[in-house]
Amino acid sequence: MKVKEYYMSDRGYIPTVIGDTLILDTAPLTESPSTASKNDSEKPDLSHIPPEFLAAVAKAFMVGEKKYGRYNYYKGHKASQLIAAAMRHLSAWMDGEENDPVDGQPHLGSVGACIAMILKQQALGTFKDNRYKASK
Repeated sequence: MKVKEYYMSDRGYIPTVIGDTLILDTAPLTESPSTASKNDSEKPDLSHIPPEFLAAVAKAFMVGEKKYGRYNYYKGHKASQLIAAAMRHLSAWMDGEENDPVDGQPHLGSVGACIAMILKQQALGTFKDNRYKASK
């Protein structure tokens, strides 16, 4: 097995081959002169999100698109609607049901979609926050 030496991301890990085994050195290297500078350390590193999560949430959004239209949720929901839906899906999953019997969609993908809709609606200013707020 031949592997070229290269830097993986700006954190600089070098793969090493021993026999037929690829080993990634876990000690960060100093920046290489061949590595371009990029000032993005304060930006979220989206590579932390597992692709399985992204795929499950995307499938949930695709089911929603067929029912309501692609961007229908941009109009906003009440917090209680999205939290209730997320809790129903999570409860069903906790009871051992992997997929929604209505549409076959994995329950955990639907939970993720509910949370994603809240975050998007908050960013758009269309979220209808009807949570209880204790008076101070």
